[in-house]
Amino acid sequence: MKEIADLEALKGWVWDPSEAKYQEGLDKLKAYQEEHGDMRVPVIYKTPDGFALGGWVGIRRKDYKKGALSQDRIAELEALKGWVWDVNEADYQEGLDKLKAYQEEHGHTRMPALYKTPDGFALGRWVNTRRQDYRKGKLSDEKIADLEALKGWVWDPSEAKYQEGLDKLKAYQEEFGDTRVSARYKTPDGFALGQWVSTRRQDYRKGKLSDEKIADLEALEGWVWDASEADFPEVLDKLKAYQEEFGDTRVSARYKTPDGFALGGWVNTRRQDYRKGKLSDEKIADLEALEGWVWSVK
Repeated sequence: MKEIADLEALKGWVWDPSEAKYQEGLDKLKAYQEEHGDMRVPVIYKTPDGFALGGWVGIRRKDYKKGALSQDRIAELEALKGWVWDVNEADYQEGLDKLKAYQEEHGHTRMPALYKTPDGFALGRWVNTRRQDYRKGKLSDEKIADLEALKGWVWDPSEAKYQEGLDKLKAYQEEFGDTRVSARYKTPDGFALGQWVSTRRQDYRKGKLSDEKIADLEALEGWVWDASEADFPEVLDKLKAYQEEFGDTRVSARYKTPDGFALGGWVNTRRQDYRKGKLSDEKIADLEALEGWVWSVK
């Protein structure tokens, strides 16, 4: 018919605008895949000529979930390399694969929050999100099982770190007979035990340590919350011995006792504590009872 011919002669005429829009989007998606190598089109992405490809892709996925997409269109999209109907699910599988590879390489699944794989995947953030999902009850039983199947997986890294530190402190106590771990001490396998112990004491002073953890630590023979407080009587004896030997308490700042104790530094710290009002009356009396004791050497 002439009317049909007239209309079809018009440039850009289409009988079914929705079909034409679909075909345009499909062509642009193919071009995107060729350029970027995937179908992970950001929601707000537009092609250089202004076509809202991200929105178009989102609508196709919604139509699929609603059962509103024809079998022909489903087949066309699934024929594209890298196409996924559920981006979140695809991201989960990719993250799980990368986490397995990390575990095989490092022997654990504890990584920095900002860790990225060599190919740029934000694995640290992915892991953190899974743990948040678990705490919120948003993780399926299947995914929980996937993660718990990984050797070394923990839902709460801070709790796992605490347990590891407690085990290493117990081993230290058994080996050395005390828990006076120096601040910089590391175990033979590199665990910063001195720092771990110091952090627990800080947490205790700040009221941030649970009753259960307080009990764990106090159950260890020789544990003290304030190392300097516990050491005071012992060091006071060393200062008395120094006074008896040298006739005064003017210990040079760098002086160490024959057994290696930094007595000069200890004495200097007590004088600083006195000036700052941080020394108890009992300790002040103990020091002033020493013949020749002065608060200011100058």
